[in-house]
Amino acid sequence: MHRRIPAQALRGSDKLMLEVPIPDMLRRPMGQLAPANVCDLVALAECDDCPRALKEGLDKFVERTAKEVTDIPPGTLFEGFLDELAEIEAGRVPSTYRTWMATQADERQNERLGNLVQAWAEVEPEVFTFGQRTVKVEHRTAAAASPATSLSRPTTGKGRAKAATPKVAGAKKASTAAKRANKPPADPARVKLILTLVMDRLDESSAKGLSEIVLIAGIRHRAKDHDCNGVSLAEVTSVLRDLKKQERVHYSAGRWTSLRRW
Repeated sequence: MHRRIPAQALRGSDKLMLEVPIPDMLRRPMGQLAPANVCDLVALAECDDCPRALKEGLDKFVERTAKEVTDIPPGTLFEGFLDELAEIEAGRVPSTYRTWMATQADERQNERLGNLVQAWAEVEPEVFTFGQRTVKVEHRTAAAASPATSLSRPTTGKGRAKAATPKVAGAKKASTAAKRANKPPADPARVKLILTLVMDRLDESSAKGLSEIVLIAGIRHRAKDHDCNGVSLAEVTSVLRDLKKQERVHYSAGRWTSLRRW
């Protein structure tokens, strides 16, 4: 029997360094990994800047792990699983993982897991971040810089150009921020489909409605049946906000209900 490998510090690591421990982790079943690391791997799979060398393996890991979660038998094993989940910081739990747990809470009618999912919903999932290897760069800079040349070098046009470099870098950052701000508008057909799925789901529910996390998980799952893959948490949330403004739905205590007045 294989033992669980120790928890790894994955978040904040350099991309190249991640390619050392992760391939072995992706080959292992969920039970042999620290629960927090399972969340880290799922978060990395969600990341747009995920290293190409790891992307395929991560996608397969996410698909397999989703099935492993479903296969955890009820009783002592599942309760032990929940004990470990409760120890993970809410921000560390990615959207995909939250969707899995919301579905399990609904299908298993597990109040404890439902409460845990609700607690996660109050905290935005943290994006997987990467570190940078800066030590070698600093050593090269120190070796290349000569005290004599730095003191005696006259202030030439070339030198002034170097001094202006930070402004250019700032301009690049401003340009990047502008690109992010000018995102393309949402696809009307996609929004309409999500809206229809939301209202159908709420109209099917009881007078108590559905908890937000369960509703969102259900919509993202149903969208796949309509050839609309990759519906994000933000897309569904945006539609729900619009419906609320139109007074077609009501939100209270973490639950959504249909007003059925339209």
